[in-house]
Amino acid sequence: MGNDTLNRRQMLALAFVALLSPVARRFPSSLVAVSGSAAWLAAPLAAVPILIMIFFMKSLLRHGHSLGEVFELSLGRWAGRAAVVIVSLWLCFYGGFILRSAAYRFTSTVYPSAGAWIFVIFSAAVCLPIAIGKLSSIARMAVLFRPLLLGALALVFIFALADGDFRGVFTFKESDSIPLLKSGFTVVNTLSVVCFLGFGENRCGEAFKSSRYILWAVVLLAITELLCLSCLGIFGAELTSKLNYPFFMLVRDINIFNSFARMEAFALALWMFADAVHFSLLLWLASRNFSRCLNAGSSICAIASAAISAAAGLALPSDMLGVGLFSEKIVPFGNALIIFGLLPFVFLLGRARKKI
Repeated sequence: MGNDTLNRRQMLALAFVALLSPVARRFPSSLVAVSGSAAWLAAPLAAVPILIMIFFMKSLLRHGHSLGEVFELSLGRWAGRAAVVIVSLWLCFYGGFILRSAAYRFTSTVYPSAGAWIFVIFSAAVCLPIAIGKLSSIARMAVLFRPLLLGALALVFIFALADGDFRGVFTFKESDSIPLLKSGFTVVNTLSVVCFLGFGENRCGEAFKSSRYILWAVVLLAITELLCLSCLGIFGAELTSKLNYPFFMLVRDINIFNSFARMEAFALALWMFADAVHFSLLLWLASRNFSRCLNAGSSICAIASAAISAAAGLALPSDMLGVGLFSEKIVPFGNALIIFGLLPFVFLLGRARKKI
């Protein structure tokens, strides 16, 4: 186990790269659809709740236990294990959604004649050996991919902010208050997926307790803010709210010295790395939870988890409305139910029973 313990650099890289997948998928269209041109205020509004979330996780895991162990301490052995198994099934389903969403992104933008099932099965097969291996291997992938993804983001933001028209963007009306609160919660809910890393806490040393998570939050909030400003400046609020993947539409318009154009295929391929890290992480967490709770081999559990995720990915709808429904409603609701409902309940019950 010692050889599989992550250091702070690996842990933060893993959290950053994995979160770029839902950030690019949901932002800023889901924010602009709710709060219009005031969506650029959603990221700053989410800063304080995200800091509270980080300190809550530090308190919940302060004794070095994983979330699975905290569940057992708070709920009792059998109820705790049952809850962990249910959460792990959700992680498998969430992983299947990641596969389906990535497949739809490719088939709707670059390869319209290809079948989504090919991407789902191929991605699950490629990520399975990674999930069977060590968590540190997934973290090293994240460390390698992080500069590539940051470079792509920087390039897009430079061109978009230089060419954007920001007249009327920096406005705020009193009627925007409630929609803006909803957009702020959307940002918090999306970034809160990092809490699932708590299920691997015993492999992460002191990393989750590091104050550097504040820097992680600042960087991702800054990326969210720049995404909003870039899309509002280039497309405007009305068009941004209607686009499925506005970030990749920004990439399509980049033309570097009349030599490199239509770079969305490159960006889509690059973002497959973020999807691979995210899916492999979910698969690793689910399989280790199953292995500990069901007393089964981790490899068998990883194969079973991958099969569940692939089946879920194949079963999910392939049309725009179906993918949008799961992306904007069902998956965020499921994550929020666990992170903002189950985790605080477990924390309060454990404290009341003086178990954690």
